[in-house]
Amino acid sequence: MLISVQYARAAAALLVVIGHISGFSAFQSASMTHFGGVGVDIFFVISGFIMWETSKDQSPTDFMRRRLARIVPPYWFYTTLLVLLALTAPAWTPNIELSTEALLGSYFFIPYTDHRGLMNPILLQGWTLNLEMYFYIVFALSLFLSDRRMRFLAVSVFFVIAILIGLVADSSWAAISRFTSTILLEFVMGMIVSVVWQRWKIGFPAAVAIFLASVAALVYAEMRLQSSGINFIVFGVPAAFLLLALLNMETFLARRPLPWLVATGDASYSLYLAHPFVLSAVHMIFQRWLQTYFGSDGMVLAIAFATTAVVASLIVSHISYLLLEKPAGRFVLRQLSGGKNADRKRKVATV
Repeated sequence: MLISVQYARAAAALLVVIGHISGFSAFQSASMTHFGGVGVDIFFVISGFIMWETSKDQSPTDFMRRRLARIVPPYWFYTTLLVLLALTAPAWTPNIELSTEALLGSYFFIPYTDHRGLMNPILLQGWTLNLEMYFYIVFALSLFLSDRRMRFLAVSVFFVIAILIGLVADSSWAAISRFTSTILLEFVMGMIVSVVWQRWKIGFPAAVAIFLASVAALVYAEMRLQSSGINFIVFGVPAAFLLLALLNMETFLARRPLPWLVATGDASYSLYLAHPFVLSAVHMIFQRWLQTYFGSDGMVLAIAFATTAVVASLIVSHISYLLLEKPAGRFVLRQLSGGKNADRKRKVATV
């Protein structure tokens, strides 16, 4: 387990939470700028890194078993929770569509265009999981090649060709739009980070300098370059350098790891899936009972709401990780493996 990767996962998940907090009226009262979307780019780079690092000796079947056991159970749980809310309390979920296309697309990672013209599944943040699963399938196919250099080339060339096809194909189709997106190259950037990190090490001062420069570049990109048209470069490249810098700081970070940050890295997937439910609940509480206590000071209200929402999201995500994500993942892996070798004591960082 790499402490640096755990920190990166925790930071990426928290950035996504912060980004979604800014969409609620209790936070908007402070007129603060939206920030946090870059967490998704960091996640994609981390995913490419971890897949390349952990798949050396895996067969395509074993790889997909592990990925399905890791991704599907929590995602299906929270998707089902939202579906049940839409059925029992439609006033709370006015934008949820429960058509056959929406249900099939949401549960089986197939992009579709909903009734609002958005290319998101029922659980909105699931659009990233559509891309993750797409990457896993392509990566699993590359594992049929015994030479790792050919695997790397196969994944890279596949995505480049897909992106080129996207330039001429009808992008109004959700699947074509998603599966030919340039953001797919961020997975490849993560694989490149793994290759570079394994072959070359940089000193701690240089790693710190790269880290600070990457943070500055990501902040600038988030604030100024959202609609640049080359987001996979302005976000993906700094995210890759950020991860590379953290990896080269591993020895220092591992001396005194921060338990809460490591735990948040463990629970980052649960945090990513569960936080919209928590944010909505906290916002409802603020609107009904707490907003009057903060008077007309929008900044105080925004800080109180954001702090409460983040803390509550962290608590719920840790509970979800311990009671849902881990046991469900072990159970599904055991079933997919026919009960064989599913309980091996092997600590592997996954994303």
